[in-house]
Amino acid sequence: MLWLVAVDARGAEPAFDAFVQSQISAHGIPGLCLVIVQHGRLAHAFGSHATAATPFLLGSLSKSFTAVAVLQQVEAKRLALDAPVRRYLPWFQLADSLTVRQLVRQ
Repeated sequence: MLWLVAVDARGAEPAFDAFVQSQISAHGIPGLCLVIVQHGRLAHAFGSHATAATPFLLGSLSKSFTAVAVLQQVEAKRLALDAPVRRYLPWFQLADSLTVRQLVRQ
């Protein structure tokens, strides 16, 4: 779950933390790390029982992570954006030849 909230956080940290904690409890969120950046600087940070083993839901963000990983491989010259996907995944079959670039754009 991703919340984007515009707030004037001056002096509001205790109330904000209480609100976030209530949402964690209400939604059964196993752990959360949250930061507020204002004018390029850390304005507030909140964390609750998150460890390296805490599961986090990525939702549609996984598409962005995958695209970044693909482009890192392109920069390292391990992948070519305009190559057919089947060059790297021979078992991947469609009626049309799909390129890596087209797949990332989806």
